Amino acid sequence: MTLIPDPSVLRNLYRSMVRIRAVEERIAERYDEDRMKCPTHLSIGQEAVAVGVCDGLTDQDVIYSTHRCHAHYLAKGGSMKRMIAEMYGKETGCANGRGGSMHLVDVERGMYGASAIVCGSIPLAVGAALSFKLRNQPRVSVAFFGDAAVESGVFHECMNVSSLWSLPVLLVCEDNDYSTMTRRYVRQNVPIMERAAGYGMPGVRVDGNDLLKVVAVAGEAVERARAGAGPTLIEATTYRMREHVEHNNGIMARPDDELRYWRARCPVKRFREELIGHGVPAADLDACDQQASVEVVEAFRFAEESPAPKASDLLQNVGDAVSSVSEPATPHGERLLSCAEAISEATVQAMREDDGVFLLGLHVTDPNGVFGTTTRAFLEFGTRRVLETPISEASLTSIAGGAAMMGMRPLHVHARNDFLLLCMSQLGNELTKWHYMTGGRLTVPLVIRAIVGRSRGQGCQHSQSLQSLFAHFPGLHVVAPSNAYDAKGLLLSALGGRTPVIFLEHRLCHPLNTAVPEEPYRIPIGKARIVRRGTDVTIVSVLQMVVEAERAADELVRHGISADVIDLRSIRPWDVSAVCASVTRTGRLIVADTGWTAFGISAEIASVVTERTFGSLRAAPLRVGLPPGPTPMAEPLETAYYPGAREIVKGVFALMSREPTTDIATMDAPNTIGTPF
Repeated sequence: MTLIPDPSVLRNLYRSMVRIRAVEERIAERYDEDRMKCPTHLSIGQEAVAVGVCDGLTDQDVIYSTHRCHAHYLAKGGSMKRMIAEMYGKETGCANGRGGSMHLVDVERGMYGASAIVCGSIPLAVGAALSFKLRNQPRVSVAFFGDAAVESGVFHECMNVSSLWSLPVLLVCEDNDYSTMTRRYVRQNVPIMERAAGYGMPGVRVDGNDLLKVVAVAGEAVERARAGAGPTLIEATTYRMREHVEHNNGIMARPDDELRYWRARCPVKRFREELIGHGVPAADLDACDQQASVEVVEAFRFAEESPAPKASDLLQNVGDAVSSVSEPATPHGERLLSCAEAISEATVQAMREDDGVFLLGLHVTDPNGVFGTTTRAFLEFGTRRVLETPISEASLTSIAGGAAMMGMRPLHVHARNDFLLLCMSQLGNELTKWHYMTGGRLTVPLVIRAIVGRSRGQGCQHSQSLQSLFAHFPGLHVVAPSNAYDAKGLLLSALGGRTPVIFLEHRLCHPLNTAVPEEPYRIPIGKARIVRRGTDVTIVSVLQMVVEAERAADELVRHGISADVIDLRSIRPWDVSAVCASVTRTGRLIVADTGWTAFGISAEIASVVTERTFGSLRAAPLRVGLPPGPTPMAEPLETAYYPGAREIVKGVFALMSREPTTDIATMDAPNTIGTPF
């Protein structure tokens, strides 16, 4: 192997490795003091992989890491002081004490965070690479991960997408032979680097304890990616000299001969001997050791002396604040659009206003364009900004999120919200948490369109209404328009925000016409719409149940009952003040939801309103929603399954202690979709 000729480069490489080794050895020594209040995973023995890969990167290139991220953070130029402060849970930490050891970040140096979920950060790195390609930037993204990650389906989806789109990304596997305590041969029977061939990309295995070999292999892959030639899978064989996590001492039950073998190949000792053998003075390397020791002492002192976060800042950077956008004063006019047409128009207008907005998903380039909602965008912007994707929902949701972290504004389309169940780790563990656990340093302005597919015979897996599930996550906005005017305004607001948004649509609302202005406008997220005013009862509704609530209110007028009808529009955050103000006036509440009543948003709304307006209530709130069972396909069962105006009217009569009249039983819910699709 040809040695890098410049002695200063060699010394810097050595200095980078000994910094990592020195601070992690001190962490191991002091961890039992119980001042580092987070799980800690050390990379002692693996330093050459992080240093060798990061050597070929610039500050403009980005890396994503794992729970074992100290080495990557430091090799990319992160501050040791801020790293230790983060582990101490201090406000001066690199994530202000919100992330801890497993979630280090330094945006200025290109360290875009780390995920404690195995394989969690790989699609984020692929998304960053996608943003570089879409913007024609000569930048490179790197995903570091352990050998266990290749057992995840998301890993394979990312390999396929990276190769298919020829993205500038390095997929760097630190193969230390162990997943916690389980050897790789128990879990896998194919060499990791050989998996690259199945996806049409180069795969390289390198001795991960030979720093200069890692520098050479990674440098070639970086140059290849930067030149537009696509991704590379690098398998760096190495060894973890500590347990999976600190506090577990004794290197479990590893064989003595195994430990002797790898200790003899310690990357720091090995590189030091190599440098001395090539004429680098030992005194220069001793000076590097001494500098690292001093830096470690200063880093721990800094952490110990730094202030802790204030309890009053507990929910800072969560992302649940109500939108600051004002309700438009422009009259709706007389131009009628269907909900689907309004979504299409909003998409095109957002893409014209901001070249960072792009559309991706299944069938978005199809002539039918996801119920007609993507056709205009594809015809105007083509495949450059409207991306047809593989059926890889889990990875692509986070890939879109990774692009969003780089300043893009992806609009990811799921033809059914049922399919988002494939993405729950990406939604719940990554995209909704990243802003918070990086101390507010990174935002994820991603919008996910997800359609409630109810129409004739859709059955259990194509017609669910899962808003309650999505609304459970702090840091995720959930909006649910029932008409064309709100759909356009809310979609434009969502695409201009900083928080990930689930934009729910109901298939039965797609064809409904409403007056919609042609010019762009925005509706504030978190503000309800007062559909009509009444005095006797408040009906809070969402999505297609807004249509049913209006029908119910018309029927109630015939019986001398006046209803306040509220369209939530936004489910998280929801307009608590508007609903409570209405119930304070009417004294009665019924919540009509398209989802299950059990553990749903109707229960949350009823509970909050009861807590805040208890003295004004004339009766206990009632809920209308789905019964506790999956969606049937057979028409008689389907008819019995879905509630509508009739059930709302019955509920109002019960609230007012009145017997329903016989004509209420004959009310039918209209089905505006004549075919299953």
